[in-house]
Amino acid sequence: MQHLKAITLLLILFSLINTSWAAIGAISEISGSAAIERDSETIEGSLGVSIESYDVAVTAKGRMRIDFRDDTRVDVTEHSRLVIDEFVFDPAQDKGSISLKASLGTVKYASGQIAKKYRQNVNIETPSATIGVRGTDFAMIVNEIGGSTITLLPSCRQSHPRAALECFVGEISVETDAGVVIMNQAFETTTVSTSSQAPSKPVVLDISPNQLGNMLIVRNESEYDATRREMQEQAAELDVDYLEFDELDADQLSQSIDGIWDTELGETGNILEVDIFELMERLQNQAANALGDEFASQNVFGDRPEGLDEETGIYYEAPPPEFVVRRQDAAGNIFEFRLSESHGYSIDILQGSFVKYGYETGIGTNNIRVDQSR
Repeated sequence: MQHLKAITLLLILFSLINTSWAAIGAISEISGSAAIERDSETIEGSLGVSIESYDVAVTAKGRMRIDFRDDTRVDVTEHSRLVIDEFVFDPAQDKGSISLKASLGTVKYASGQIAKKYRQNVNIETPSATIGVRGTDFAMIVNEIGGSTITLLPSCRQSHPRAALECFVGEISVETDAGVVIMNQAFETTTVSTSSQAPSKPVVLDISPNQLGNMLIVRNESEYDATRREMQEQAAELDVDYLEFDELDADQLSQSIDGIWDTELGETGNILEVDIFELMERLQNQAANALGDEFASQNVFGDRPEGLDEETGIYYEAPPPEFVVRRQDAAGNIFEFRLSESHGYSIDILQGSFVKYGYETGIGTNNIRVDQSR
């Protein structure tokens, strides 16, 4: 009977290995307005929509989570844009590579099997930096002129809902044409203004226990992991070395990815109940405070030319001690803000048919919304 059970488990595992996937992943959580751009087509974001190589994930007043076949996961928050340049995962052929580019907004990345087994083939970029990943999690905040803030996050695992969390911190490199920094402490943060400027010296942000609980990325034991663990137990009882099979050494993700990820905060597995956008905004503000003059000298969040921007029609100037932001359209709609330069601002503008999300100036973020669309 024990031999029969072990053989059954082996057959189950082989069926998981041989499952064929047409897509490289899928939207597993979504809230608000989000879409997938594919060639010339725009696909409205909804639960279960498949993801393919060269897709672009775009959000407005919404956010989405994408689970990839290898266990990689990305959370794309409001007013963000993520380009999926490449994804290959074929453990049977010992192949794996992933290439992503966060071009705007806030994206949280959690490493999967590709980063663990083929880390030299992981390419994560922002307009100003390239991030080298060594099997860990991190967040990227990219402003509208390409400036980036990158924060290393702890990665946590939970074998079952009542089990204790097992957390570790990996390592990432942040590189530009002018230099590179290595980060290996939880919540270590660096900023980059342009690809021609070296990343700032990393600082470690002071995160409270409550904030930490919300930010943790918890990976539940997958169906594959559970099957493999049970087979190992059976092998020990039967004195059979099933791990001689190469396929068992390859951590196959051809199984369903539903239910693999969860948060520490509840049993629903719905991470969108946690306001990642708000949490990453806190990270941004803390980075501004922690990095002080060095952060300000790089002007990551909004050193922009003064005067009228012909493309957007927005007039900007910075006469101390304030920022002035103004726009008037042909229909006579007009607004003007005079804002203290001791703070930072992110302005969403809806004026007539004109829409601009995330217009930023200063260091840090206070959210302002202008709605003159009606």
